[in-house]
Amino acid sequence: MVRLTKRQEVILTELVKNVPEGIALSQLSKITKVSRRTLYREFNELSLYLQHLGLNLQNEQGRYVLVGENVALKQLQMMLGMQAKLVEPLKPKSRQNALAALLLLADEPQKIISLALELDVSEATIQRDLGGLEEAFASFAIKLQRQKGVGVWLETTELKRRQFLSEIMLNELNDYQFFAYLDDKTTITPDFFLRLLPKKLLQQCYRGLEQKVLPKLKITSDYQVLQLVLLFAICLVRSKKHPVKVELKGQLLRYQALVYAFLSKVDEDLEQNELIYLAYQLKKGDQNAKSFTYTDEYELAVSLKVKALIALVSQEMKFDFSRDLVFFKKLSRHVITLKEIFFEQAISETELQLILLYFASQYVETKRSDKLAVLIVCENGIGTSSLLKQRLKKDLPQVKHFNLARIQELNEIDLAEYDIVLSTLRLPGFPREYQIVSPLLTKEELMRLKTYIKDYQRKYFAKVATRKNKQFNGKLPQTLSFIAATAFFCTELVNELQVKKVDNAGLDLQQTIEKLVGEIGNNIILNEAEVVTALEKRERLAPIGLPDSSLALLHTTSFAIKRCHFAIFELIEPITMQAMDQCLITVKRMLVLLAPENMSQIEQDALGTISSMVIMNDDTLALFEQGDQKALQSELAKRFLKEIKSGIPI
Repeated sequence: MVRLTKRQEVILTELVKNVPEGIALSQLSKITKVSRRTLYREFNELSLYLQHLGLNLQNEQGRYVLVGENVALKQLQMMLGMQAKLVEPLKPKSRQNALAALLLLADEPQKIISLALELDVSEATIQRDLGGLEEAFASFAIKLQRQKGVGVWLETTELKRRQFLSEIMLNELNDYQFFAYLDDKTTITPDFFLRLLPKKLLQQCYRGLEQKVLPKLKITSDYQVLQLVLLFAICLVRSKKHPVKVELKGQLLRYQALVYAFLSKVDEDLEQNELIYLAYQLKKGDQNAKSFTYTDEYELAVSLKVKALIALVSQEMKFDFSRDLVFFKKLSRHVITLKEIFFEQAISETELQLILLYFASQYVETKRSDKLAVLIVCENGIGTSSLLKQRLKKDLPQVKHFNLARIQELNEIDLAEYDIVLSTLRLPGFPREYQIVSPLLTKEELMRLKTYIKDYQRKYFAKVATRKNKQFNGKLPQTLSFIAATAFFCTELVNELQVKKVDNAGLDLQQTIEKLVGEIGNNIILNEAEVVTALEKRERLAPIGLPDSSLALLHTTSFAIKRCHFAIFELIEPITMQAMDQCLITVKRMLVLLAPENMSQIEQDALGTISSMVIMNDDTLALFEQGDQKALQSELAKRFLKEIKSGIPI
């Protein structure tokens, strides 16, 4: 349950007061009389709460700013008691959802005039909204019936009726406001969706679940609690007149026992079918949601900076770097180790180059297509979700691939495979940008989705078709010469690659470097002493160990090097050294990359390809750790061929 401390209320009040210019950390520290470190910890605690409201905390040039829709900011203002205001009229989308909810709850046909009075709009508005709902309902095999003199009603199964009603309410309700309403801790006038079900019944269900059921389940968020409260309340409202028919299989005895305990607390009786229905809802909710919270007081602030950096680079490159969470985690982990530098000083040239390499490698490795892939996250992957998928398939031809995923499956899904994420429910703490879609998918929502997809393509796909041949804008003969020279140089690098064992027993790192240089030979090196000095200087500049591996990448450029060379040395005696993420690793292989002082573009590109394979590609990392010479030459040749083929402009 979300309970704000006095300090958190002060922090949020100051943040709201300073929208949109933001507030400096030093100023906030002075007002709250706490340290910056404590504020970072409070930001961490508040991040999930703000996400529930549809707000984000961003650091913009040293000032912390609340970012989100005006409605969400006003909602936060009201929760903090900063202004007392009557509930605003429902917006068109919410009004259509409200109309759908009234029809789903109704036991008999409803008159147009009574619906208009309930929603405080004209009869003509209700008629227009019904037209949109009729098409949306039809997509899910729900019939909207109208009869003059009788009214309007829905024909559907009870299971589908309850499912749609709960999903609509979940879509519209804010969990913080909901629980404040149940606990009588708010003076805000309850909105339409809070008033749909009797408050006393909601309170009974909440207390019964909290005392008898929730302690026995793996519930991780207020949102999941809200979902169960609604499902149980809807069941108790409808079960007497409209019993549900279920054909549910599986081990439910434990969950049936929990339903019995709940019923004893609220003093209610249910028939067996209803009991099984609720037991199944508990089983679905008894899952551990994936956690994306930050464990260190610096991590939230760093992650905000990293996200902002990724967004800026994505927009500049017309390439969505934010879709791959593995990339985000790697970059964040690397930057977090630089926290003192990152917050107080300029980043060194070496670190900037490494960060650039992260982006460059991700850019090269990610497969791109002009057709979009969309992931639809839903409660259980069946029913309304499957029908929603079919409707989207028909109305969004620019999307090549749709996939459905239950919320419990998000741990196992590679989100990098999807350009866009849609969800029929809110996903607190979810690290990717996503779009909420209601189960009905009205015309307005469909138009919003089409606009969103068009904007996404404009932002991230504009250069996909042109970047491939960017370097070949000249005449074809020059292009052919360039490709031939590239192929010749890459062939030399591959053929000269060796994997050699080196006896470094009893040698320290400096002596080991000297021995490795001696193994390379004078056909590559003009002056061994100069090259040793250059390599030692590079090693002292920043750690050369590769995180989570047994490899170190030793590289330099020097006038004492004749031509580019790549060699791998297997050490008889492993060396303990620092990795790029500041952790200690045991190095068993040294990867040595040498180049002359002045390199051509071909040489730079080829060595950059090797670096990205070694540093960023998890698939080839194991090969560099354990592979023999033949396997490594084959992989290197394959990568060079791929790069050459991608640039041929024919």
